[in-house]
Amino acid sequence: MTSFFAGLGDFFAGFGLVLRVGSIRKWAIIPMILNALLFGVLAVLVFLYADNAVDWMLGQSKSNWGSFWYVVLQVLVIVAGLMAVIVLTLVLSSLIAAPFYTKLAEATLLHLTGRQIADMGPLWKIAFKTIYQEAGKLAIFIGVQAVLFGIGLVPLVGQVIAGGVTFLLLAFQFADYSLEAYGYGLLDRYKFTVANPGRSLGFGCGAFLTTIIPLMGIFTAPAAVAGAARMVVRLKGENVR
Repeated sequence: MTSFFAGLGDFFAGFGLVLRVGSIRKWAIIPMILNALLFGVLAVLVFLYADNAVDWMLGQSKSNWGSFWYVVLQVLVIVAGLMAVIVLTLVLSSLIAAPFYTKLAEATLLHLTGRQIADMGPLWKIAFKTIYQEAGKLAIFIGVQAVLFGIGLVPLVGQVIAGGVTFLLLAFQFADYSLEAYGYGLLDRYKFTVANPGRSLGFGCGAFLTTIIPLMGIFTAPAAVAGAARMVVRLKGENVR
């Protein structure tokens, strides 16, 4: 249990790192702004085209609907549209923010260890490399979650297994940037996460508590990347400043 709470502490420590350290904060602010703009643009489009969507759905029968039911249907379309926007933003944000999270992890590792662990190069170079990596990780995450949904139908045991695997996946997702900086290959990054189950589960639990709140995960993800860097450094036995 000690390692579990240590991992949970690593997650929340990420918020302090982002707030206190300017070199880390600058790489956290940019993806948050981009994600907020993405959500804002998509949400505005939902409101702008809600009437058109309702008119298209009703077609020639529009005149048969009273104004009350028309408004009700309009509200339902807007709610459904906003839910779709949240999901789409979550998917796209991981692709858009990945290069910035790589630089954020570099800055955090430098701050914590006092030395340059790795220099992944300029953003444009990182972007080309990370886009297909993030797409692959996203596909794996969705596939595993689909399997876990079935396992979760088994009373009690299913929920425990599904929850544990989800926590480990979230820990890997955020620790991945720092582990790559240390030179770990993709498979070795998974192994590193599984080899430290207590701390990874604790970290993943903290990440899960924020991601279950719609949109919250988008804005807390930078802090999670910083916290994961702290977790990786400590697990590797590095001296932390």
